Amino acid sequence: MDKNTNDILRESNARLNLAMNAAHMAWWEMDISTGNVVFDKHKTEMLGYDAAEFTHFKDFMALVHLEDVSKAMQAMHNHIDGSMDKYEVEYRIRTNVGDYKWFHDIGSITQRDDEGKPLKVAGLVIDISERKQMELEFNANNERFQSVADHVSAFIAYVNVDTLKYEFVNKMFVDSFGMPREKIIGSHVRDVIGEDNYKYAIKYIEMVRSGKKASYENTFMVASGRRWIDVNYSPVFDSNGKVTSIVVMSYDVTERKQREAQLRNLQKAIEESHDIVFITDTEGIITFINSSFTAIYGFTAQEVVGKVTPRILNSGKSTKEMHTTYWNAMLKGLELRHEYQNKCKDGSLIDIEGSASAIYDEQKNIIGFLAIQRDITQHKREEQELIKTNRRLEQLNSFFVDRENRMIELKQEINELCVRLGEEKPYMW
Repeated sequence: MDKNTNDILRESNARLNLAMNAAHMAWWEMDISTGNVVFDKHKTEMLGYDAAEFTHFKDFMALVHLEDVSKAMQAMHNHIDGSMDKYEVEYRIRTNVGDYKWFHDIGSITQRDDEGKPLKVAGLVIDISERKQMELEFNANNERFQSVADHVSAFIAYVNVDTLKYEFVNKMFVDSFGMPREKIIGSHVRDVIGEDNYKYAIKYIEMVRSGKKASYENTFMVASGRRWIDVNYSPVFDSNGKVTSIVVMSYDVTERKQREAQLRNLQKAIEESHDIVFITDTEGIITFINSSFTAIYGFTAQEVVGKVTPRILNSGKSTKEMHTTYWNAMLKGLELRHEYQNKCKDGSLIDIEGSASAIYDEQKNIIGFLAIQRDITQHKREEQELIKTNRRLEQLNSFFVDRENRMIELKQEINELCVRLGEEKPYMW
């Protein structure tokens, strides 16, 4: 071999060594029959040892973490006996200062005898400590995120935008759909939420695939039965602005939906009621009136809501002191029932039978007042007519009773006269 060839080889080896050192790599070779090893000194330098201390594979195995010895040895045996086409394993190995580095070790048989029996195996070892540290930190962060997500009262999921398969779900998601987390992860959205819900959701999913957020509400059959779910999709972008995943944040809104339905029914009942219903805030300003308020008093919602107090109905027959007493009782939360007269928009007076009570929030604080009133003007008129009629009947009754009494007295006088004349009494009782 000429000088130029040797120079080229040396330069190539030098560049190779520099590259391997930069990549934290080192080569090794082992004689299978003896266990003796030769290796790149960088392998021991990565661990802080002198290369002269290592001549046999056992010298290295003595430094391997006890939890990793068995899998490292088994990996080598599996390759040598032919059950695996290569030797590959990750393990921890102790440095000269007592801590551990992670090595990725990979190799294969490089020499056999005439009968095919393995003689030598060679390979590369790579320091993957930094990668493992990042994996450990990533896993720790994942565990922390999982722990936080599992305590959130929402369905949380992470879905691959291309495959539409779940990559992450929280505990509430798992419990609600009644499926093990391991079964959900890797499953298609359709197979978890059902065909009908998937058909409903796909148009919103397509919106997220285009980079937009999307939300909808629909019923889902979950472990506890059919529930209303508020579903929110958010796209996740990579560094190039491409959508890679979908974050799903959903909430069970069944109770809210039920309250809304109850409220609609109540509002319908109030609107269709013949009784006057109105609500005020704690300052007495009217915040709601029903159709009967307008029909009876003549004021529209545009005229009174948010603008005036019920004093607009004052007939002038109640004193200021009476109003003050009434208002103070309301502020104390007392329910009041009474009859009085109110004035309509056209100035006419009507008789009212009404009640008023406080409205409370969840903390038992008064947030307003509810008044329910009934127009009893016609009833009052009929009542007055009845009173007048009763008086007339009493007068007639008194007249007939007096007349009857006078007739009895007259008959008694006639009987007495007949007795004095010696005749029979004409009237008998």
